[in-house]
Amino acid sequence: MSPELTQNLFERYPLLFKNRHQGVHRSLMGFGFAHDDGWYNLLNVLFGLIYADYEQAKSRYAYLREHEGQAPYKGADVVSAVEVERARLKMASAEAALPQAVQVKEKFGTLRVYMDGCNEAVSAYITFAEALSGSTCEKCGAPGRRQGRGWIRTLCDTHAKAQASDD
Repeated sequence: MSPELTQNLFERYPLLFKNRHQGVHRSLMGFGFAHDDGWYNLLNVLFGLIYADYEQAKSRYAYLREHEGQAPYKGADVVSAVEVERARLKMASAEAALPQAVQVKEKFGTLRVYMDGCNEAVSAYITFAEALSGSTCEKCGAPGRRQGRGWIRTLCDTHAKAQASDD
């Protein structure tokens, strides 16, 4: 994937990639994503789903911290320090529960996403994204199909024709 799109994902979801510079043996994410740009949107949605619980907890904590000692709206109870601390702990728990990306690549014409620390929901999200990649052009993101001999790729008709003319 292009360096710009790679950097975009690293910046949008930093906690999923915080181990990417720990060396080849721990995480291959230091090398980036080993596929073309067409699967960027699949990955952006996948990582957004994985990040959602953390982002919600983070927003709740920020809101309560901002309104500590106040009634944030008419008729509301005053936000206590205990509520703020509970929200902080929930945010920390959500952050600790985030899996770590180890490797993202193409294999047999579909996306492969390897993460450490996945729960059942995250595994289901990954399985779904990998399945969708089998009908999404790896080059441009348009509808495509798996094709090829030897090296199997998922390509739209336009990119399949270009690939055939290059062979």
